[in-house]
Amino acid sequence: MMRRRRPFRPVGRPILRAGHIPGHPLLPPKLQKANQLYQNEKYEEAAFLYEELFDEVIQRKFPRSPRLLIQAGFAWLKTENSERGLAAFKKGFSVWIEQKQWQLLHKAFLATDSRLKNEGFNNESAVLQAWLAIQVPEDVKMSQIWQTASQKNIEQTTSKTNLPSDCPQCGAPVDPKDVNWFSDEIGQCPFCNIILTGA
Repeated sequence: MMRRRRPFRPVGRPILRAGHIPGHPLLPPKLQKANQLYQNEKYEEAAFLYEELFDEVIQRKFPRSPRLLIQAGFAWLKTENSERGLAAFKKGFSVWIEQKQWQLLHKAFLATDSRLKNEGFNNESAVLQAWLAIQVPEDVKMSQIWQTASQKNIEQTTSKTNLPSDCPQCGAPVDPKDVNWFSDEIGQCPFCNIILTGA
């Protein structure tokens, strides 16, 4: 009796998940699902998933973990749960504060504050500004990194190519103020690091 040979498969070839772009790291399915729920306006379900994913990755010191809570914060605000939304924002920003990642903190806060105002959450914006003013040491606020961050944030949103509104890989909303820019035409998603170009 002859044995059937198994079909040849190249060793180490990754199996691509739906929505994955070759050449970029595979993403947690939960992140893609959370972003999809957010896009479909299922905000409460999205918020829970963002928070669950944060709890899973924070122990691995995932550098973008606070952004998961920022997304959770916006999702909670969309459900009119301001208290839980603000708690998510503060918890996320506190990670950068504890790590003394002042540049990341300021850039993310400026982008978050701008988004809050654009979406009509002016009260929440004022609360977060007052809270952050207490959390950041005075010598940090007077430092060059902190002082120049606001100007850089303004410059990064002028004369830049229009990017897609959502990341084509992970589905996260793309905010020009929060993107890592390489040039006026090329940016990088702060969630999954995919290279973004003009829409």
